[in-house]
Amino acid sequence: MKKNSMAVVIIALIVSMLLSSQNIAYADSQPKARTITIHLTQLTDDAYYVDLLVKIADSDAIYTAFNSENAVRNGFDERDSYVNYESEGYISYSLHFINADNDMKIDKYKSDYSEDIRADIEFIPFNYPDYDENFDLLMQYSPKIRVAILNEDKEVIGVSDVGTIKKDKGYLSGGITYNVSSNSLKIDYYTPNNTFGIIAFVFIGIIMIISVTLVIRKIVKRKTRKI
Repeated sequence: MKKNSMAVVIIALIVSMLLSSQNIAYADSQPKARTITIHLTQLTDDAYYVDLLVKIADSDAIYTAFNSENAVRNGFDERDSYVNYESEGYISYSLHFINADNDMKIDKYKSDYSEDIRADIEFIPFNYPDYDENFDLLMQYSPKIRVAILNEDKEVIGVSDVGTIKKDKGYLSGGITYNVSSNSLKIDYYTPNNTFGIIAFVFIGIIMIISVTLVIRKIVKRKTRKI
């Protein structure tokens, strides 16, 4: 009877630890972003356009020499010097990503809490027919990005540092914030913390070793008594 009670307690502890580890991992996780949203802060008066800069090659399947449809909707044509713009291998997403369908013009607004001039731009909007596929393609071909600010004459007046939107672990969980004044790029990226899972695994392993040891001891004692 005691043996059965001990086994039930051990099994209950193991199940409890497994459920707890799953619940904590779930609570710690963040929702995945399925669109690229850029939040601009500390904008200057001459900021007029914004673009995502991607590191893709002309041999990539998603590259196009000139995305005429997206260019026209944003007021660009092939004669604009920005079409050939390149910064350390990074080029225009809006003009060279084959399925790009986004607004480049900055719609400014003033912060409710300060004099800060801001703007929010979706580069892969949810109302785009293939936004989900385009999001995955961007992650696949250009896990690192930069943000460019242009004036009304379509001249680049600011480029952010490099930011990572896809790593070996974790995922994009929110937007990309570019502070134009400080030239800092902040990306909402979630990296799971496996510390608790490792501790739980070790703890369960210890319990199992102890339980097996106890069972073996009982078997040995029984055999000794019989002898």
